[in-house]
Amino acid sequence: MLIIPEEIKALFRSDNNKPETHKKFKLTFYDTSIDTLYPHETLFPEESLFPAEGTEPWLVIENDRIVTESLQITEALSSDEDLVFGSCEGAELQITVADVTQDITNREFTLTVEIGGYEMALGIYTVKSFVRQSDRRKRKITAYDRMSWFNVDVANWYNNLSFPMTLKTFRDSLCDYIGIAQNGATLLFDSMELTKTIEPQQISGTDVLSAICEINGCFGHVDKTGALTYVQLQQTGLYPSETLYPEETLYPSEFGGDGMPTETISTYKQPMTYEDYLVEGIDSLVIRQEEGDVGANVGEGNNTYAIEGNFLVYGKSGQELLSIAQSLLPYISGRVYRPVSLDCNCMPWLEVGDAIIVPTKDDIVETFVMKRTISGCQAMRDKIESTGSQTREEQFTIQRQITQLEGKSAVIVKTIEGVSATVTDLAESTSAQFKLTAQQISSEVTRATEAEGQLSSRITQTAEQISLKVSKGDVTSELNSELTITGNSINLTTGHFTINAANMTVDAQGNATFSGNVTGATITGGSINIGGGKFTVSSGGIVRAEDAVITAATLNATGIIYAEEGISCNGDASFDYLYAGEIYCPGPITGQINDISDRRIKEDISEVPLINCYKIVMGLNPVSFKYKNNGSNGVGLVAQEVLSLMKDLNMDYPLVNYDSKRDIYMIPYGGYISILAGAIQYLDNKVKNLEVKLENSNI
Repeated sequence: MLIIPEEIKALFRSDNNKPETHKKFKLTFYDTSIDTLYPHETLFPEESLFPAEGTEPWLVIENDRIVTESLQITEALSSDEDLVFGSCEGAELQITVADVTQDITNREFTLTVEIGGYEMALGIYTVKSFVRQSDRRKRKITAYDRMSWFNVDVANWYNNLSFPMTLKTFRDSLCDYIGIAQNGATLLFDSMELTKTIEPQQISGTDVLSAICEINGCFGHVDKTGALTYVQLQQTGLYPSETLYPEETLYPSEFGGDGMPTETISTYKQPMTYEDYLVEGIDSLVIRQEEGDVGANVGEGNNTYAIEGNFLVYGKSGQELLSIAQSLLPYISGRVYRPVSLDCNCMPWLEVGDAIIVPTKDDIVETFVMKRTISGCQAMRDKIESTGSQTREEQFTIQRQITQLEGKSAVIVKTIEGVSATVTDLAESTSAQFKLTAQQISSEVTRATEAEGQLSSRITQTAEQISLKVSKGDVTSELNSELTITGNSINLTTGHFTINAANMTVDAQGNATFSGNVTGATITGGSINIGGGKFTVSSGGIVRAEDAVITAATLNATGIIYAEEGISCNGDASFDYLYAGEIYCPGPITGQINDISDRRIKEDISEVPLINCYKIVMGLNPVSFKYKNNGSNGVGLVAQEVLSLMKDLNMDYPLVNYDSKRDIYMIPYGGYISILAGAIQYLDNKVKNLEVKLENSNI
């Protein structure tokens, strides 16, 4: 709570319409650092503590350019429903100004208010956004206090610290790195020795500050001068039964009993709401590394607070954790208060974490300022809130996924969903985990070292399948396999696969020996005899099917046979089995080859106009040639010439094929039979028409 003259407090509490309560606001921007202009030890209420004479501000925005009642400042000690020790929450300021042409984005400024000739600070903020409004003269400023400075990655800072060190040295170093001053408070565990317990690739400064505050039972807050303040809630005792104190004047006030200041708020806007119950004080504490860990427990009550995953105590022995818990419990226990929400005249000397007393007609409400919103300018209001359940559930705070280097843990967790057990040896970088749910059973063992990378093996079993995966990191990757077994398949993915069985062996190089039958297999290399010799492939690549010989042939995955040196047949060569594929054969084909032409396998049948057939035939250019691959002579057509002809005739009949694999054009000569037939029919019709004309002319 800030200390200001009582007569100034009275002006803030009084009627806002009185002339003496007129408030003058000022947003002051400097080119130099504000830290060099204002000391952190005071709230500079006296003129002598303002910037030295001759220090000119870069920009000053006063009442004449501030939109009436547009100010709003929101801050919180802990915005969770129940108090979470270690919370470090910043304040947000919003205000609308007019006729400001300078770009103030990312600039820092001080906000002050003057009333009755007394000027006091309302904070130091950095502009996050400066947005033009529908009235183009006006812009809305959204700004945050210096707590936002901690929202940066400090992994590099942490990894370069020289451990061991005290917590005091640790927090001083953090604040120096961030560039923020502290208010000089002494924390409970300032003398505790810290070792390097994590090796983070990324970690937020806010997370580090939260860990510091949590283990010391306090909250992080930035005061009105921009200095980091550690807020400690004042002690309250347990309330006796109200029936023992029927008169308001006899009711014992617990707040302020320890000498810390309190604020009594007698005037407020109705209705003021508060709960019938009191938030019970914490009466036991557990500190553990992770959920399910036994950790260190102190206190005998049932309203337990849990500190979990705080990396500052990783690696501490059980006795050390117990000692920390015993020392910390008095700093967080016994804080009894009533949840409340009230609206009153602004009291800018109040700070989050302060204790307030609110008399009502039939009760005295004592609580903490957990959340507050200051709004308005001349009619400044203060909305104060405190929340909390009567008894708290365990609060698992600062739950961060950070690689631990020290400590061991054995954790068993039982929930309605299932059971899990985790055993970790952080010094050896090893961990084993077992999980059982209604849907599956899984187990995993991992080890991660800089020399090996990460080694892991995992088995997962469900009702449908069993899967096994073994992998090794990037440094050596010779092992990386996965096995999945389902009701109708086994799938294995691995680097090297070896088998040593009675009827089959496979070594690491892939050499295999096999005795038995193979059905539906694909074998590369060597001679294959299938179907008692009806289909063979020799080591030279010659394919024989019954009486057909396809020399120097290859068969790709889509069922296409490439015959480089031709096809010879002793009898009829009926390739019905190639219905789904094609045969590409640049060499001679001897014997009879039948194309399937059954109407039942065709659709969209349409007649080719006879005139088109005639034009095609008349445009064809028969040529003789010699094959380059074997020197044999041939006659036929040139595919490119046929393509050009079809383009000229504006036709798209498939009289040329293109093999993209070999980048070569081919002529499907079988298709030309129908074209020739059509051309002959066209000429026949012409002849018959001429004969009719001749007969008619003779008559």
